[in-house]
Amino acid sequence: MNHFSTRPITSILSIAMAAALCQAASSGPRLQERLVNGDFAKGELGWKFEINGAARGTAIVAKEGPHGLPAMKVTVQAVSDHAWHLQVLQKGIKFTKGNSYVMSFWGRADSNVQIKLNFQQNHEPWEHHGAQQEIRLTSKWQKFEYKFAGPYDDPEMKVQFTDLATKVGQTYWFSKCSLLEGAAK
Repeated sequence: MNHFSTRPITSILSIAMAAALCQAASSGPRLQERLVNGDFAKGELGWKFEINGAARGTAIVAKEGPHGLPAMKVTVQAVSDHAWHLQVLQKGIKFTKGNSYVMSFWGRADSNVQIKLNFQQNHEPWEHHGAQQEIRLTSKWQKFEYKFAGPYDDPEMKVQFTDLATKVGQTYWFSKCSLLEGAAK
């Protein structure tokens, strides 16, 4: 009478299944990072602090992010007649109509405040076609994630944290920013 152990077969099957899962995961859609220096490790490289109208403020990169990581710190010195007159942005981003995008970042402010995360054309007619998200910042670090489909093909888009000119003395921090693009589903 022959006795066979199922233990080696189970181990072999487990290894084969694990290998198949790894291969399937690695052959899935590749996500491409669209931001330059999203972690602010290279200071302000790739980022612009835009000031318009009577608004005034400062923007510096400091190690004040979550867990001591670099963060863009914006302090409002004067407001204007439009909250969007102070914004942190990155331009020159290519969008593809129908492709999926995931923007994630960590953010906080020194008091509860609402801002906008905007994905907009960097040229006339300055459209964003619904690719905009209102963000409620608090004094605690929070991770935000926004998923959307590319509204159109455009090689010259910008991502912006806007509506920052709300209150003199208001301070904002943005850290660990990422904009990933995947193929259309």
